[in-house]
Amino acid sequence: MHFQGRRPRVCPPLISSVATTSQDCSRFIESNLGKEKSMEDSKKKAIMIGVAVACLVLAVLISWRHSSKGGPNLESFRGQGVWAKCKSCEAEYQIDKADYFKYIQENAKGPALPALVCEKCSEQNVYRAVKCPNCKIVFFHGGVRGDFDDRCPKCGHSNTEEKRKEALKNG
Repeated sequence: MHFQGRRPRVCPPLISSVATTSQDCSRFIESNLGKEKSMEDSKKKAIMIGVAVACLVLAVLISWRHSSKGGPNLESFRGQGVWAKCKSCEAEYQIDKADYFKYIQENAKGPALPALVCEKCSEQNVYRAVKCPNCKIVFFHGGVRGDFDDRCPKCGHSNTEEKRKEALKNG
């Protein structure tokens, strides 16, 4: 007897009292298995929808929490200076760090930092800079790719590198 890829099913005793032939038994089992499968699928669907809704609610709550604060508290930077340098006229000066970060926060569009307006030449071409504690030159922050943002192009000093070396020693 050839079953064409399907194995014969044996009717359980409870079903054999309802089913009179082996075909009836097979139909009964297949129809009940189909119902169980669709029930499992509907449970899976409901769980997946529940998880998606929970993730969406969580994302909205996180976004609302961050936006309701108006961003980070920049007042903690008030009174601290940050160096700035104009690419047009080479003017170098310090600005208040809180004002600098507020300007960046309000004017940033995309990944690039916006330029500030120069106090000397009024061109919008001023960017954050670093003043080397060793040789005292002012240079653009992050001027060398793949290196520390505060690496001096003249003497090679980096405060970040020094701090990391010290941390490793004290480990």
